[in-house]
Amino acid sequence: MTKRGLQASTEGIAKANQALIRNSLNKTALARDLGLSRATVTNFFRVIPIERLNFEEICQRLGLNWQEIVDIQVCKSQIEEHQNPTSKNSDFVGREDAIAHLDMLIDCDAKAIGIYGKGGIGKTTLAYHYFETQNLEYLELQVGIQAQYITSVKSWVKDQLRHQFKEEPQQDFISTLEQLKRKLQNKPVGIVIDNLETALDENGKFKKDQIDYLELFIRVLNAPNVKSITLITSRETINEAKLSFIEAYQLPELDESAWQKFFSRFDINVNCPAISEIHKSYGGNALCMKFLREHIQTKYNGDLETYWQDNKEYLLKGNIKHLVASQFDRIQDNNI
Repeated sequence: MTKRGLQASTEGIAKANQALIRNSLNKTALARDLGLSRATVTNFFRVIPIERLNFEEICQRLGLNWQEIVDIQVCKSQIEEHQNPTSKNSDFVGREDAIAHLDMLIDCDAKAIGIYGKGGIGKTTLAYHYFETQNLEYLELQVGIQAQYITSVKSWVKDQLRHQFKEEPQQDFISTLEQLKRKLQNKPVGIVIDNLETALDENGKFKKDQIDYLELFIRVLNAPNVKSITLITSRETINEAKLSFIEAYQLPELDESAWQKFFSRFDINVNCPAISEIHKSYGGNALCMKFLREHIQTKYNGDLETYWQDNKEYLLKGNIKHLVASQFDRIQDNNI
């Protein structure tokens, strides 16, 4: 179980790709050799955080030292957060009400909470932050953002049993669910299920080929004696009659004061009329806020007013998607 996953550095991934070829492996074969889901291995090579034990096992199978592959800066920041979980997280602002609402639902014995909202609003950040500040170990089920790469629940359950609980999974799916249920009865554990909308159809029901997710919720996550708390992030609301026990929380956009606080942490001047206009134009979106911070710092030397003057024509015409997409591409290209 983790307090966040590990991810490879740019140089580390280059070495891993070379090792994959050197060992005459592909990602499917590597996943099969290690007993991991294909999604876990794919995330490793896409520089998406995966559980630490899985990260180390992949490196070992490729004949690599994981400490030479991991992104050291990300690893250091996680250690610092673990040592001081109440320290200021520069990426997390304005969610005091959200934390209080989650506390209230859990105090009322909620076992599963759906955190809903549009993309970039901060659902995933909130889920991870909540468990980390509670000092609670958690399991991660990253559903995936593309339909062809949806994580198999069968594989995920086996992964948890084998690598987190050190128990060999049985052959049939229902038996592995029973095994996992027993493990979750031993101590409080958090579970993050991220991007569940990918497994849902247009009516908020599980797609026919993803019905295993329904079994996981019913047979395990809502079982009377399990001590787990599940936080689900999704752009779409779950609409399954059998899952009425999932409490819904609609995450609002960040207000202007949260944007001001965030930018101030990075020495960006917010004492200007532009902050209100920019916040309004981007709808208070948390992901946009993070993209803008880097762009304003590097291209405008922290001058928010000048950024607004240069870009307000596009923003006022509603061309936000284009600006965000171009900034996102640049961030990915530069591994920011």
